[in-house]
Amino acid sequence: MKKSTLSRSLQLAAAVVVLMFAGIIYAWSNISGPLSELGWAGSALTFNYTLTIWFFCIGGLVSGFMAKKFSVRFRIILAAIMLTAGFVITSTLDVGSSIFLLYVAYGFLAGFGIGIVYNAVIAAVSAHFPDKKGLCSGLLMMGFGIDKIQAEYVAEIKLRNINREYILKRVSETEELEKEIKELEDTLNSKRKIKAIIISELRQIIKKYPSPRRTGIVYQ
Repeated sequence: MKKSTLSRSLQLAAAVVVLMFAGIIYAWSNISGPLSELGWAGSALTFNYTLTIWFFCIGGLVSGFMAKKFSVRFRIILAAIMLTAGFVITSTLDVGSSIFLLYVAYGFLAGFGIGIVYNAVIAAVSAHFPDKKGLCSGLLMMGFGIDKIQAEYVAEIKLRNINREYILKRVSETEELEKEIKELEDTLNSKRKIKAIIISELRQIIKKYPSPRRTGIVYQ
């Protein structure tokens, strides 16, 4: 009995981890920001999220039909391949890339793959908890939904670090400018320094052009 309890507990823990990765579908608001810098309109990116949800639902339905002929392991592997392909293609998109590639990669491949794995995991693991269906479903849904929280937290940390670096850089530049302005003001207020600069520049010109003038200057 203890072995059976341990086994299904491990299955539940593994399922929660799998759904944590699958829950990336809800982190679209954090992903769409960088993608908008590629020049795509906000409406086009919003449609991609809608497309992802559509294929997520279709993938779950298809996964239900596949359960009769294919094992849970097969469906999870298939979903992992689709998800990996989708995100790899999405990561290669750049300025000038067709929005259609995003629809295929993220909308279809990732959305469909998430739908397959979601159905497979929920159905398979819930069957092992007839006495604790509420606890099982709650933990699985927590794993699936927590990804957005993680993504927002990571994005917030990144933005905070970027802002800190930006402020420090601006402060450093301001200090350098103030120092340069003070040096220029000191130079303007000193005839000796002005003469020294003129002499130095004339010496550089003489060094750069050592040959004597070969033409004369004609005055009218």
